[in-house]
Amino acid sequence: MKAMVVPAAMSNQARISYPSGNLEVSLPSRKNWFVLIFLGIWMVGWAVGEVGVLGLLLSGIVRGPAPPIILAWLLMWTVGGMLALAFLLWGLIGREVVTIRDNALIIRRQIGRFGFNSRFELAKVRNLRGAAWIMDAGGVIGSLGRFSGAGTIVFDCSGFTHRFGAGLAPEEAARVVEVLAPHCVWR
Repeated sequence: MKAMVVPAAMSNQARISYPSGNLEVSLPSRKNWFVLIFLGIWMVGWAVGEVGVLGLLLSGIVRGPAPPIILAWLLMWTVGGMLALAFLLWGLIGREVVTIRDNALIIRRQIGRFGFNSRFELAKVRNLRGAAWIMDAGGVIGSLGRFSGAGTIVFDCSGFTHRFGAGLAPEEAARVVEVLAPHCVWR
């Protein structure tokens, strides 16, 4: 079946399709271009620092074992750089893919081909709705919330509240809920 595109705010588009008869909604990540450009530039500085310290340690200039403070710095710098890279890639090519199949609501957050799934039994999904952001902060803080799984579509399952649709405006979230709701089990 041909994919249906739900118009979205700020050039994002939710794509709704039915591959193999299963409902699939593909939601692009929200693009905060200021943050993404900043992170791209910051990654250049990060790489210079990483290569510089690794070169210093491997060149033999530092005699004997590396000082613990340099190793600790290198470890934290590497972890920080990997997190920043993941966030940058999420902002550029990240997607949430929501599928209803095998009596389950499956939410996949992915960057390119890599990602992870959250699976919820449809019989336990309740109160699917559009909602405002938990944290309505802008800039980096708001973007980090979006990356961590916040969103404008909310549902309850097994005593917990779950969110997705991080890149959606409230109006678009309402349209996606209209598409998903008839496929859910509750009445």
